[in-house]
Amino acid sequence: MAIFTLASCNKDQALVKDLEGDWEIKKWKIDGVLSKATNGSMEFKVCKLKEDDCDGNWSFSEEVAGDIVIRSRDFTYAVSESGNEMFITIDYGNNFIQTWECEVTLDGDELELEAVVGSEKYVFELERD
Repeated sequence: MAIFTLASCNKDQALVKDLEGDWEIKKWKIDGVLSKATNGSMEFKVCKLKEDDCDGNWSFSEEVAGDIVIRSRDFTYAVSESGNEMFITIDYGNNFIQTWECEVTLDGDELELEAVVGSEKYVFELERD
């Protein structure tokens, strides 16, 4: 039993280590429609899993009323013991906090995050910077 627990802990810590750094969002789809947001990136900060979640940041540019607006959000994240799910928690302010449960597919320097938020399905395709 102890070996199984150790192996599970190693999978989640291994995923956190593999995620560390900057990732460029290559594609971002909402319900299969490509987002018009550009210059997107996610940063997963160096983290040792213990009792606290890890820190990250998400930023992108989008056109709003003819102007380019840069949006940035800090988030925290945790990964499942199996290393194939991630829980990203974003504090939007005004007591609005949202947690996204994401399926994680990591293949070298390519990362895909898939989440259903409300009634919308989000798919992020990222590449390590």
